[in-house]
Amino acid sequence: MKREDLTLPSSAEGHRLHAVVWSPDEEPRAVLQIAHGMSEHIGRYEALARFLADRGIAAVGHDHLGHGESVINERDLGFFADGDASESVIRDMRAVTLEAKRHFPGLPVFLLGHSMGSFFVRRYLPLYGGEIAGAVLLGTGWFPLPVTRGGCALARTICAFRGERAYSPALDAMILGRNRKAFPEDGRLGWLSKRRQNVADYEADPLCGFPFTTGAYRDFLTILAAVSAEDGYDGIRRTLPILVMSGELDPVGGKTAVEKVAAEYHKLEFTDVSAKVWPGDRHEILNEDDREEVMTYLADWIMARVK
Repeated sequence: MKREDLTLPSSAEGHRLHAVVWSPDEEPRAVLQIAHGMSEHIGRYEALARFLADRGIAAVGHDHLGHGESVINERDLGFFADGDASESVIRDMRAVTLEAKRHFPGLPVFLLGHSMGSFFVRRYLPLYGGEIAGAVLLGTGWFPLPVTRGGCALARTICAFRGERAYSPALDAMILGRNRKAFPEDGRLGWLSKRRQNVADYEADPLCGFPFTTGAYRDFLTILAAVSAEDGYDGIRRTLPILVMSGELDPVGGKTAVEKVAAEYHKLEFTDVSAKVWPGDRHEILNEDDREEVMTYLADWIMARVK
């Protein structure tokens, strides 16, 4: 496998994106674009990229604004960009899709989002879903529209009074509080994974676990509210394949969320919607003890749709 690091312009003025392209040694048959989750970075997906490369699938991804090597300096961790950056992070994802198509002309590009990235993908679909071959949602959740709109209004109010770069314990507790209390015997990060080494690696990574600013929460909640509205799909083909997967014990996703999100796409008349729950797993199903089974299922799902 070959790894190539790239720098791409962001749609947010004055920012740039760190992106990575992982290419198989032989000619690939498909491409998977990866949108990572909150307070992590694209480098954590290299094991997935290597697994896919061995099966003829290339991978691409980038560090979102405010994450990983896309930050200009350390104080930008957890802050997307000045002003409302909710559209910028989605436009950046499209820029990476187009870059993937330039690298691998003619190949189908599938788009995977984990956790926060899964909500980004769900927002991406009604805007740019016609440009991808399928979507994969990992560790996604389901929230009713009044809840997401209320959270968005609260975040905007706090930003107005405290500024975009402030930190709000209230917003932090609203977004992550329930997750951190899910497995009290395993500490605040036990919800990520039942595999202790994975949690330890996350804690030791200086580019993981940083707090979100009020501005970033506002932007994220703006996207959540747009996702909950379930509109804008008129121009998207209903044959677009969608896979929803989660760990059974994931406090963000879980069985109920998987069923509800899959039901939303069925209601929107998408005809190829798959749902899979992994028994005993928590939030990061790509890093659990059964991760090879998860990655195999994902690769098989992609290749079945390439054929």
